[in-house]
Amino acid sequence: VRSTDLLVRMGGDEFLLVLDDTDRSNAQILAERLVNRVDELEVWANEQTKLGISIGLAQMDKCETLSTWMERTDDILYHAKAWGKAQVAVR
Repeated sequence: VRSTDLLVRMGGDEFLLVLDDTDRSNAQILAERLVNRVDELEVWANEQTKLGISIGLAQMDKCETLSTWMERTDDILYHAKAWGKAQVAVR
């Protein structure tokens, strides 16, 4: 994640990452790298625990409001979670 990007915890286990000046193709490459990196992590809390993330990827349209974009992104994330851990959903 670059210094020009914005990472925000939305609540619970959901985070929002806004990528500045990034096209869909490069955003998907980054999303897949994040999924793979998190999958490689080993976390210990009395026993070894596997982490996994699912990512809903959406490019904001110029005529779209922030609220509409966030609703659409949340829907995409819902589909990624439904497909199982370690998923990147793009629409």
